Amino acid sequence: LRLLRHEHAQAIVDIKRGARFVQGRGREHQWEGRELLDETDAEYGDSTLPIELRVKLGQCRLMLGQRDAAQQHIDPLLSQDVVAYEDLFMDVADTYAEAGHGARAVEIYQMLAACAETNQPPVWERLAKCYRDLGDLQSARRYATAVVEADSEDADMRLWLGEVYEEMGQTDLAYQMISVVEDMQSASHARVASDELAQQMVRSRIDDGHAEARGGGDVGGDASLVQLAERKPSEHAQRRRRDVEDERQRSLTAMRVAEVAFKKLDILRPQIEHSRGAVREYCAVARRLLADWRRIRAFYMANRGRPFQTYRNIVITNLERDAQSGELGPLAEASGQAAMRRQLDRMKRRLARQQRPQDDDDGAGGRPTTFRGHPFERWFDMFLAYAKCLALDKRPYEALEVLDVVCKSSVFFHSRVQHRTLSLMMLAVALNAGAGDRLYELLRGWCGPHPSRAARYKLFAFVMATSASAASMLTSANVYKFIRRQLDHLDSLYYHTHGTHEPLARDQPPMQPVGEGGIDDGLGLAEAVNGLVKSDLAALHSLAAHVMLVSRTGVAPLAQYTMALALVPQDASTALHLGVAYLVHSTKRDVGSAQAMVLRGLTYIERYAELRCMHQLRAAGRPASSRADVVVTQEIAYNFARAFHFVGLLDLAATYYHRVFVLPVSLVDAGGDGAARARCDLRSDAAYNLASIYTASGSPLRARALLAAHCTID
Repeated sequence: LRLLRHEHAQAIVDIKRGARFVQGRGREHQWEGRELLDETDAEYGDSTLPIELRVKLGQCRLMLGQRDAAQQHIDPLLSQDVVAYEDLFMDVADTYAEAGHGARAVEIYQMLAACAETNQPPVWERLAKCYRDLGDLQSARRYATAVVEADSEDADMRLWLGEVYEEMGQTDLAYQMISVVEDMQSASHARVASDELAQQMVRSRIDDGHAEARGGGDVGGDASLVQLAERKPSEHAQRRRRDVEDERQRSLTAMRVAEVAFKKLDILRPQIEHSRGAVREYCAVARRLLADWRRIRAFYMANRGRPFQTYRNIVITNLERDAQSGELGPLAEASGQAAMRRQLDRMKRRLARQQRPQDDDDGAGGRPTTFRGHPFERWFDMFLAYAKCLALDKRPYEALEVLDVVCKSSVFFHSRVQHRTLSLMMLAVALNAGAGDRLYELLRGWCGPHPSRAARYKLFAFVMATSASAASMLTSANVYKFIRRQLDHLDSLYYHTHGTHEPLARDQPPMQPVGEGGIDDGLGLAEAVNGLVKSDLAALHSLAAHVMLVSRTGVAPLAQYTMALALVPQDASTALHLGVAYLVHSTKRDVGSAQAMVLRGLTYIERYAELRCMHQLRAAGRPASSRADVVVTQEIAYNFARAFHFVGLLDLAATYYHRVFVLPVSLVDAGGDGAARARCDLRSDAAYNLASIYTASGSPLRARALLAAHCTID
């Protein structure tokens, strides 16, 4: 029952506890709560379990993605007699197919097909579907044809074979299959009508006979009055049709449940910002929807390199196509025959346009865009809101787990926008929760293994500057090695081999822009570097300098900042960072001339002030003429004051701290955005630093008055 409900983790717990009870170890309660932690199943890794339970345990491990653990339970079955354990072989092969291991499933199905007693149409049908998933359409056609020849009344398989012909480009054979299925449907309707008429005649004659019997007449009925020649399908076809109908009813029920759940979430959504109860209720409902999403193995294939194309369940596929086309009613009461008619109509429209199914969203191989009748975009928004609610409920690690599960789904994993949105959401949750163990992993995945765009490195630097804990974690040995590898790649492909390395000897050198599309993560290193511009390389050098500066790695930060400023000379922030790096370097013991380092640092800070002043003047629409005084905003004055404060020139520092109180935040009018201007106001910071100078100079009263005026919260 657990397996049917896709509750594989709980099924493992039930198997282990039940086995201990049967073995007389029911009182060994120390194992409880540890069943799932033992992923290798060391407790039952030998032959102490019956083969049936071992196989079920292996199936559960396989569905949970633990293939190595599953293999140790399934391998003993493969040495058993196929006929004696036919059902177990079939179950294992079905599980491999459902988990996305099609090649392994084919191997086990072939073991069943190699035995005369088990070489039956159910095995051929499964082999055909596996070969189609693997792209071997010739083998899929061969086995599907064998199924159709074994049961000429199997309309479902004929229609499936027609879709295979369509994918192979054999439109004539596809039309032939459609004609046969339509003839079978017409004959089926005629038989149903004939049966109903015959039954009415039988009931009428029986009623007449009863009337004659009551009147004393002869009731000897004509035995040849009605001859019902019933053409029953094969046992295999009947069983498969029952399974399909059961699956269809389960899917319809799940669609209704999802519809109710989404309506409830829409009601709760506006309340989650204000009500803790609404947050928890939203989490409870969304958790059930996420569990339903995770049960679909087509969303979590073993090969994550392949984007989502179709459901591995024909029933769900047909229902979702009906939902996309609007042919499925609000209560989804349509019968299986109606679904087949719609499938036939779609297939005829495609063939009429002579269009391959992979080129048509409505095609047999077209990518579905809904699940449980709702678009993937709506599911995506719901998952983001669910993670937000978990974060609001002080459960950040659960939020990260939810986002990670959604991000690994093949539906969103290959969508650049959605994948980046999920990555940024995870980064925000981890940063807000102080989860330093996840920050490095997320940032490394965000930047990629090769030199990339400037925005990614700037995000990395922003996270470093956000909190002290993040800075200490992101300057660890692992981060330093990651940055060094990026620099080594860039150095080997551009700085040392430019003009000689074959992939780079093309019309567009690495230092020229090639468009706004960005870098394809699937490209090789040389091709990726070809898409970079100077600002991208400067951002990488700046990030490396940030890491090295905090790690105190000698003169390396100076070299990296200098290279960044040489690439982008008009970048004011890089000039400021280079000036600060010189000031920090001047405090080291092994510096030959500290005064020279300080002078260089102040020179670059002056350059920063000039660039910021010109930027502010241009933004304000004023003429950017040469000015004697470039200190026009609080930011410039504050950075000058901090530089003088750092090197011990307290008089100059105090002068510039005082200027912070009278200068504007910006020369550009921010309109009505007073909150943004308040966040950039540096008067409180300047007051605190100036107060520390007053205290050190013996003026505590002036310091106290300054703190009371600017650093007191009303």
